[in-house]
Amino acid sequence: MYMQEGVYNKILDLIEKTGDKFVITEKGGERSYVMMTVEDYEKLLSSPHNDLGNLTEDQLLEKINQEIALWKSNNQKNSKENLIKNIFSNK
Repeated sequence: MYMQEGVYNKILDLIEKTGDKFVITEKGGERSYVMMTVEDYEKLLSSPHNDLGNLTEDQLLEKINQEIALWKSNNQKNSKENLIKNIFSNK
């Protein structure tokens, strides 16, 4: 797998700014990787919820869906707050 340095640096900047994770999938989708900060990875390892191996497929899907819903909610809230700030700061 190869990634141009400029693209790699942009991804790292976005991860730093947003706190999000970035998923890289190889051609053919056989393997995927997640890029995140070391701090986020350490939190993930030390979390009492990292016992995902014992979940059924349905439980794991439910947990993933909950995380996605939380992420969407946070992003929508941040987008609305930024929009309000931009509207009132341009006057």
